[in-house]
Amino acid sequence: MPFLTPLLLQVALGYNPMEAGLTMIPLALAAMSAKAIATPLLEKLGYRRVLVGNTLVLGLLIAFP
Repeated sequence: MPFLTPLLLQVALGYNPMEAGLTMIPLALAAMSAKAIATPLLEKLGYRRVLVGNTLVLGLLIAFP
Protein backbone atom coordinates (compact mmCIF):
# COMPACT_ATOMS: atom_id res chain seq x y z
CA MET A 1 0.00 0.00 0.00
CA PRO A 2 2.67 2.59 0.81
CA PHE A 3 4.24 1.99 -2.60
CA LEU A 4 0.97 2.11 -4.52
CA THR A 5 -0.36 5.39 -3.11
CA PRO A 6 2.32 7.62 -4.70
CA LEU A 7 1.94 5.70 -7.95
CA LEU A 8 -1.81 6.31 -7.92
CA LEU A 9 -1.27 10.00 -7.27
CA GLN A 10 1.17 10.28 -10.17
CA VAL A 11 -0.66 8.21 -12.75
CA ALA A 12 -4.31 8.91 -11.98
CA LEU A 13 -4.22 12.40 -10.51
CA GLY A 14 -1.23 13.91 -12.31
CA TYR A 15 0.95 14.73 -9.30
CA ASN A 16 4.64 15.09 -9.91
CA PRO A 17 6.92 12.62 -8.06
CA MET A 18 7.91 15.16 -5.39
CA GLU A 19 4.31 16.03 -4.51
CA ALA A 20 3.31 12.36 -4.47
CA GLY A 21 6.20 11.54 -2.15
CA LEU A 22 5.44 14.41 0.21
CA THR A 23 1.85 13.23 0.62
CA MET A 24 3.25 10.12 2.29
CA ILE A 25 4.59 12.10 5.27
CA PRO A 26 1.17 12.63 6.95
CA LEU A 27 0.25 9.01 6.23
CA ALA A 28 3.42 7.74 7.90
CA LEU A 29 2.96 10.04 10.91
CA ALA A 30 -0.66 8.95 11.31
CA ALA A 31 0.34 5.28 11.17
CA MET A 32 2.99 5.75 13.87
CA SER A 33 0.56 7.70 16.07
CA ALA A 34 -2.14 5.06 15.67
CA LYS A 35 0.26 2.31 16.73
CA ALA A 36 1.30 4.29 19.81
CA ILE A 37 -2.33 4.87 20.82
CA ALA A 38 -3.69 1.43 19.96
CA THR A 39 -1.67 -0.64 22.43
CA PRO A 40 -2.67 1.24 25.61
CA LEU A 41 -6.26 1.53 24.38
CA LEU A 42 -6.50 -2.21 23.77
CA GLU A 43 -4.95 -3.00 27.15
CA LYS A 44 -7.36 -0.68 28.96
CA LEU A 45 -10.64 -1.43 27.17
CA GLY A 46 -10.07 -4.82 25.58
CA TYR A 47 -10.12 -5.90 21.97
CA ARG A 48 -13.86 -6.53 21.69
CA ARG A 49 -14.91 -3.13 23.08
CA VAL A 50 -12.46 -1.26 20.86
CA LEU A 51 -13.61 -3.21 17.80
CA VAL A 52 -17.32 -2.63 18.50
CA GLY A 53 -16.76 1.05 19.32
CA ASN A 54 -14.70 1.59 16.20
CA THR A 55 -17.35 -0.07 14.06
CA LEU A 56 -20.10 2.10 15.54
CA VAL A 57 -18.14 5.32 15.11
CA LEU A 58 -17.23 4.53 11.51
CA GLY A 59 -20.82 3.54 10.76
CA LEU A 60 -22.07 6.86 12.11
CA LEU A 61 -19.45 8.79 10.16
CA ILE A 62 -20.53 7.05 6.96
CA ALA A 63 -24.24 7.52 7.67
CA PHE A 64 -24.01 11.18 8.68
CA PRO A 65 -21.17 12.89 6.81
